[in-house]
Amino acid sequence: MDAVVNMKLPTRTTAKEERDPFKQLEALIKEMQEAAGPPHRRSCFDSLFRSSAFGSFGLDDRHAEVYLSILDGLAPDDGPPPPRSRAEVDKAIAKCILSSVTPQANSRSSFEERIKQSIAELKKALRSKLREWEIWRVVERIRVPAEGFRFGKALFCAQSHESARCVSVRIERTIKRNRRLMRSVASSKVWPTSVDQYPLCRIVVSAADVDAALRVAEFELETTLDALNFFASLLYSSDRLPALRSRRGNSVDHEMCFWFERCSTAWGSHTIPPSYREAFDPADVSQDKDVEAAFKTASALLNGSGSELRSRFLSAIKWAGKGSATENRENAFLFYAIALETLLLDQQHQEQLAYRLRLRVAHLLGSRALSRSKIRDRVRQLYNVRSKIVHSGRTEVPQADFDGLRVITQSCIIRLLSDPAFADLSSEADIENWFEDMIISGQGNREA
Repeated sequence: MDAVVNMKLPTRTTAKEERDPFKQLEALIKEMQEAAGPPHRRSCFDSLFRSSAFGSFGLDDRHAEVYLSILDGLAPDDGPPPPRSRAEVDKAIAKCILSSVTPQANSRSSFEERIKQSIAELKKALRSKLREWEIWRVVERIRVPAEGFRFGKALFCAQSHESARCVSVRIERTIKRNRRLMRSVASSKVWPTSVDQYPLCRIVVSAADVDAALRVAEFELETTLDALNFFASLLYSSDRLPALRSRRGNSVDHEMCFWFERCSTAWGSHTIPPSYREAFDPADVSQDKDVEAAFKTASALLNGSGSELRSRFLSAIKWAGKGSATENRENAFLFYAIALETLLLDQQHQEQLAYRLRLRVAHLLGSRALSRSKIRDRVRQLYNVRSKIVHSGRTEVPQADFDGLRVITQSCIIRLLSDPAFADLSSEADIENWFEDMIISGQGNREA
């Protein structure tokens, strides 16, 4: 049955109900039932959802906004990707509405009963058990041992690794069982010949559907590669930095540059070759005990441990990793500044950010009053550079300033992740108190 519904905005609700998407949904369903009438012309801003079992309903632009508010509450599209894709949640909400306002043949349930049952089924669907997925990607600029290399949730291995061979055989068997698909595959080889020399990365994620699994795995891989890039930046010079990345197919390695002189026939061209990049060897991390300790802590954080502080520290490492792999110096400077702020400042307290940042860096890295004063003044000067880039569009950062911020950010991250006291910090309040105690007691870097 197809129907079009014209309705009023939901009646006023309490602030708590407005924040509860299920309360919003219940109010919306009741408004739809009350306002149901003959079909009418819909505006060009209509949102339409349908189900083969229940028909379809059109929402005008005002009520589509209410519907999207419910969808945002149940499937927010900000932050890390959720384990259920927005499209799947969208379909579940639409089914809930349609099953509530459209009585089934021979059904004796009342409208209120249908609403209650439909919302209960929606909640059950959103709490259903997640499935495990293996996502495989080709990566480059990392050297993996024969037994493979684990970092966080990721397994890096060669295509000859047992895990890679197993999934290859499984895919080939699936292809052979599907004759139609087999005819469209040029070769039974699973991994394309063009990426034979590259390592593979496997990430196991839990998700309700394949779209969500792919998004979650992409987020995990990006975070993992950013973290590896951060640690690589500690071990290699900037002109030989590996800059790990996932390989997305063929790309142009050389940039072409053409020039012409106006009012003349003179012209020329040249190519800009790519920067030389090392292949990151995880075994090199053991060269420094503090870096090795921080590396293990980062791997544990990526693997899911670390309570409230996990996202804070991973975010700082991720931004620092982006700064290390970005060739544009101004962008890299900002990435390092964001990493330092994320690491040392509680985002819930925005007062005197620059002042608190200077004090915390000085006490984290300085061992004496004089060295802390120098570090504090240096951070103030570097923060002024950051402000000029953000607020006045300054596009040139001196190499000395860039190197200064890079070293300070790297040192703060390694200092925190390698400190044994880090294991005792489990909440934002813990680390805020740790910083305050450090400043009050006058403690500084144990080895500065």
